[in-house]
Amino acid sequence: MESAHGFQKWLQSLAIDSKKVHELAFQLSITYRHLALHSTEQFLATPIVNLPSGKERGKFLALDWGGTYLRVGFVELLDDVPISHELALLSTQDSGSRRRGPAQGSNIKRSHDRSWPILNRLKADKANDLFAWVGDCIADVISVDMEQLIRQGKPTPRQISLGVTFSFPMLQTKLDKASLMPMGKGFAINSDLDLGAMLLAGYEQHRLKWTTKITTTHAELPHLRIAAIINDTGANLASIAYTASPRKKNKATIGLVVGTGCNASIPLKIDILDPSKHPIDLQLDSTVEVMVNTEWSINGSAGPLKRLDIITKWDEVLDRSTHSPGFMPFEYMTAGHYLGELIRLCLVDWFVIGCRISRVKVPDDLCQPFATKMSTVSKLVAESTDNNALAAKLNSTRGMTWKGELGWTSEYAGHLRSAYTLVVRRSAAMVAAAIIGLLLCAGELKLAEADDQKTGLPGDQRDLVVACSGGLITQCPGYKDQLQQFIDEVLASMKLTNPGTNVPLHEVLDGGIIGAGVFAATACHESQ
Repeated sequence: MESAHGFQKWLQSLAIDSKKVHELAFQLSITYRHLALHSTEQFLATPIVNLPSGKERGKFLALDWGGTYLRVGFVELLDDVPISHELALLSTQDSGSRRRGPAQGSNIKRSHDRSWPILNRLKADKANDLFAWVGDCIADVISVDMEQLIRQGKPTPRQISLGVTFSFPMLQTKLDKASLMPMGKGFAINSDLDLGAMLLAGYEQHRLKWTTKITTTHAELPHLRIAAIINDTGANLASIAYTASPRKKNKATIGLVVGTGCNASIPLKIDILDPSKHPIDLQLDSTVEVMVNTEWSINGSAGPLKRLDIITKWDEVLDRSTHSPGFMPFEYMTAGHYLGELIRLCLVDWFVIGCRISRVKVPDDLCQPFATKMSTVSKLVAESTDNNALAAKLNSTRGMTWKGELGWTSEYAGHLRSAYTLVVRRSAAMVAAAIIGLLLCAGELKLAEADDQKTGLPGDQRDLVVACSGGLITQCPGYKDQLQQFIDEVLASMKLTNPGTNVPLHEVLDGGIIGAGVFAATACHESQ
């Protein structure tokens, strides 16, 4: 039987250090500049020029469509409680407690929140069937709100404004319009459907069927109006912008999601974007910044990964097994939907080839593609103090038991832990490089010339805040810390014109729902 040392050597292609992260960040910054100017699939300008001011008011329906869950609820922006002057949605420390919504003292009220898992059969459905299910979920939340209003003797609205957070690639020319691109993350939809029109059609199927449980008279649900559509990373920035007062040395710069998928948004000066990407109906000066959905996971970003030999044989196998091979290589190497599969591929390859164990004896979940879930592995590793404890848990986990006389030993469990550790570490390193590369592309970080002294004015030193969310950030122990460590190490190794600049990660709570509601309010406010 091969030793643990042999397994570490087997996985050495997954290893990555700060020096390589530094080089990856630099190469990605150049790639991002090119994509901003030339790509039709990445660095997509949104119609968002102004982030929320904090003065918006009203009650809005919010929908957050992610890779794993659909969430719907009402967001009400009130004026009877002073707006917080802190980053109220951010948890500045990793405390043991988490609360839904903003910190006390903000003026955001949420109600009737519902969440539904998006099952694989739904992802495989035809577009009309999938959106009919989404429409049913929307109708369910609105009906509960209507029933409450009727019970309280309050007037019911004839129309409700909806804000949408959509965690997939899309093309936008107006804030309330979006055309779908291939969705990925296991979804079968692969067309340029009108997102708003499909949502309204799905809801309309259920609107006329609803009857209140309070009265015997038939009552129709109100009409829906699409007020705003944004992606999940932009929603994170919107959430912060609504609750935070501007500070000279504290700028919310990037909205980041590392969960089922991996993506980021950032305001960029419009002059670095191809004119075809400029929002229509907006006359903009070249120095104006627009919110850009980077879609940094799409294949235009693959060049640096290949040149630096970061892509392994397991990444290539995983890529070929996806619905869209070659479509999102960066995401396949960093996002939660795929990391469990990478761990599975590493382990089954080792057991069958490295250890010469018959595949028929290997646990079912290690033989079935995408059966090894990152959430399961992360929980098992986090709850096990050592490899003996991990082996015991694995031996009692459905789908992970060996056949015949074999079982999880301390050594085998150590192999799983090592694969998990390296896959997670590489993901954090790559995302750190992408963050630094994006800040260099945007000009928020500036490299000094070779003969310049590494000095800068105190006023140039500030925090460039990354508003982050997603399952890996919130549920994978140590992921956020590793990501922050890589960012700090790369910054320390760079010769910048603004040395001392920090790029802190701040976790956003429920940014998808709140951001959708806030942008719906912004859109309605601007149209008045």
